[in-house]
Amino acid sequence: MIFSLRGWVLILLFGAVGCAGRLPRVEVLGGTEVRVCKVAVIPFKNESANPVVARMLYRLLLSKMVAEMDFDVVEEGAIRSFMMYEHIMPGQFFSFDLVRLLRERTGAQAVVEGRVIEAEERGGKVVLSYFLWMKDTLTGRLLWSVYHRRTGEDYRRVLHFGKVSLLSELADRMLDETLSELRKKGLKGCGR
Repeated sequence: MIFSLRGWVLILLFGAVGCAGRLPRVEVLGGTEVRVCKVAVIPFKNESANPVVARMLYRLLLSKMVAEMDFDVVEEGAIRSFMMYEHIMPGQFFSFDLVRLLRERTGAQAVVEGRVIEAEERGGKVVLSYFLWMKDTLTGRLLWSVYHRRTGEDYRRVLHFGKVSLLSELADRMLDETLSELRKKGLKGCGR
């Protein structure tokens, strides 16, 4: 026998650690002294070939910011109404003047915008990458930004266990990782 039991255990351990994956790249620019409670999340720009992924990611982030991060999130209907009244198309970036106007109308202290760069779901293989950022609505200063890219294979442990084959599941896991990293960097909601 070439390997002992200890050798096989070490190989499996290093294999599992090697599959642990890459964490999102998080940059906190505004510092942790900025306390944000009320947040407006703007529908994301979709640069991928998948026509629905930006909306799916946007809605997942909305629910996670309310449930897990304890933010007071401006209702989606209020954001859509503001965009319609100001003739802003979904996916269009907000200028500083629009961000300040949004603050006046909704009371949002910060705005979260995003861009889906790559999204593919084909034959059980999934890939997703996105870029998210938060800006202060009073000063326009960038508070944090996140770039994250994963494939379904990144979660594979042994054989096919752990592999993600649905884009919605991949987006959910990636947002969990993103919010976890933001928490580690000091981002807190209203009640924390």
